[in-house]
Amino acid sequence: MNIKLNFKTSPELEKNLKTINEKILKEAKKIIIETALVDVESEAKNKLTAGGHVVTGRLRASIHTEYEGQNRFSYKANEIVASKKKYKGKIKQSMKKTEFDGSLKVKPKETNTYFEVYVGTNVEYSQKIERLDAYLYPSFLSAQNKLKQRLKKLLKNVRGVWYNLSALWEVQKAIYTALTANTNLMTLVSNRIYDEPPTNETYPYLVIGDAQEIDQNRLAYKGYEIQSTIVIYTKPAGLGFYTAKKIGEEVSNSLNCKKLHLTGYTMVICKLDNSYTNREDDKRILTVRYMSLVDEDILITF
Repeated sequence: MNIKLNFKTSPELEKNLKTINEKILKEAKKIIIETALVDVESEAKNKLTAGGHVVTGRLRASIHTEYEGQNRFSYKANEIVASKKKYKGKIKQSMKKTEFDGSLKVKPKETNTYFEVYVGTNVEYSQKIERLDAYLYPSFLSAQNKLKQRLKKLLKNVRGVWYNLSALWEVQKAIYTALTANTNLMTLVSNRIYDEPPTNETYPYLVIGDAQEIDQNRLAYKGYEIQSTIVIYTKPAGLGFYTAKKIGEEVSNSLNCKKLHLTGYTMVICKLDNSYTNREDDKRILTVRYMSLVDEDILITF
């Protein structure tokens, strides 16, 4: 039984960093190994002791960490040995110090942007105890947030990397970039795309409006759902909502079912959530909402 922790960079983060140099990889690997040794391995051993599961000490001694270049492990622990002779009709048992091969039989991978660290044991009854009174899995869960914060701090300190506390601004920038790259759209709105429009602006124009961020954390990494509102303002001019809907169509061509480029995050998808029209005396308004799913660029799995 083992748990795998890995460090992975996204293509967008690699592009932002130019190349993941050896120093960054070395520091990230050091952080993960220290987390595996201190926060996972040690806590798992302490849980076994606290739960009263240490008899021979074999399971406790067998829990260890493996990674590239360090995937062989042996240890000494007591083993219950049955004597051939009986005492008062019962088989006599004794403890014998024995050396065991504790290797997890895994092949941790390592590249210039990815590597794996395993924490576990190969003792045959380890899974039975885990099911009865979990010791390894809870240790990983308690260490997970610490590991993410340590890796984020490392990347935040790397020159040229801006790691955000929120994905809202990154998504808005990506939406603006995608919209302004659409020449048909820019022609329709005459380059008038705003966050805050000027007073008495000429129609038509488009506003990247309110947004909402919702945590979508999963076990392995932190993610967000971003709801972005885009409002299109047009004059009727005898055409009703035609112009607004034509602009909305080009907005959809730019955003719907797309993966926009972000810094510090990876967009899973951006898709249309809903749209509705509003009729006022001197203008026609089309409001469209897009839902974006984004993940942080640090991925930790088990």
